[in-house]
Amino acid sequence: QLFGIGNIALNSFEMSYIDSADQANIVQVSFFDEDNDYIKRIAQVAVEGFDPANDEANIAQITLYGCTDSDIALRHAKYLLNGNTLQIRTVSFEAGFDAIACVAGDVIKVAYDAIAWGQSGRVLSSTNSSATLDRTIAMSAGVSYVAVVQHQDDDAIEQVTLVPLPVDVETDIIQLLFSTWTKNPATGAVISVGTTSTVTKTFRVTSITRASDQRRKITALEYNADVYDDTVVAEPWVDPNKLELVEDLAAQEIREVVDGQWKVSVSLTWRGASYRYRIYY
Repeated sequence: QLFGIGNIALNSFEMSYIDSADQANIVQVSFFDEDNDYIKRIAQVAVEGFDPANDEANIAQITLYGCTDSDIALRHAKYLLNGNTLQIRTVSFEAGFDAIACVAGDVIKVAYDAIAWGQSGRVLSSTNSSATLDRTIAMSAGVSYVAVVQHQDDDAIEQVTLVPLPVDVETDIIQLLFSTWTKNPATGAVISVGTTSTVTKTFRVTSITRASDQRRKITALEYNADVYDDTVVAEPWVDPNKLELVEDLAAQEIREVVDGQWKVSVSLTWRGASYRYRIYY
């Protein structure tokens, strides 16, 4: 379903972002390995480019009690990490209950002018190769625009390419390029116009709640198909009991003048197999 200025209630649109401090850069999934006497093991996936020597680890952990396959555990860790890094926006807005044809779990398209997600409204009239909108939109010279419309009879979404313009204009009429509508949009159909990358933003509905007698509030999480790409290369497993927890431990005393006074600190470096260390002094 398509939501835009034409069917989002006035002043009801809100958007929030996940705090970067809350985003995990490592996901660890514990499972019980059938190939190693069902001992508890950890499948770990880190974000691309993570450097344990320079980057602070923010680890999310989960245990899959029914999982005995290392490949499944690793792919699940990749899926969780993808969701944590690729789905960072949440939107909520209200719409008339009679304008809602989606349920929780559905993927919807959202257009909202204030965030430059298209220029949306409703169709006043249409021909086989054009449409007149209920508002004027700004179109720049030489830019390739598309229009996305939701047909009223079956809620089908159609996207068409528009005729590029030689000059900057503000207009309420759009012309299709080298094509016609599969069916002419009806009066009142929700429509958005923009470039291919900005005409709408895709979200997955997480909840629909009652806002008032005539309105429902939709909350949705940013949708990205790459979340479901769980391709990951498994590293050879090494028995943790055979690894050294600390190797090559070295300490270096550092002396420096801070605010006219000597300050002494110690720099520690080491290699090891533990995920975390505690340092006491």
